Amino acid sequence: MSDYISISSNDLGTRKKVKIDEVDFTVRKLGAGEELDLSQIARQTLKLLERLSSSNEWTEDDAKEYDDLKQRSLDIYAKTFDDGGDGKISRELIQRLSDEERNEIYRQVFPKIEVEDEKEDQSS
Repeated sequence: MSDYISISSNDLGTRKKVKIDEVDFTVRKLGAGEELDLSQIARQTLKLLERLSSSNEWTEDDAKEYDDLKQRSLDIYAKTFDDGGDGKISRELIQRLSDEERNEIYRQVFPKIEVEDEKEDQSS
């Protein structure tokens, strides 16, 4: 008798239904373009913060640039959470979560599943 492999198609998908704070969401993985945009935003933010740390001056324009970069990032994340409505609840959720909390949600919703060959490659 051969052994069967059990596969859940839910684990393979890029969209998952989750309940966060008693609200139903359909969460999707970030797309490659979104990941690229977030990477560029992170670089721009780091560049801004480095410039500010060397000058020790925080102008109104700097604050606006920082806020704009943060908002662009939050908008990208909010688009990955579908609340079934106009997106207001998704935007509110993303706004109140810290970066760590948001990352933890993604880790729980889309856990990395290693293939046996990948595990062997990492151990050698």
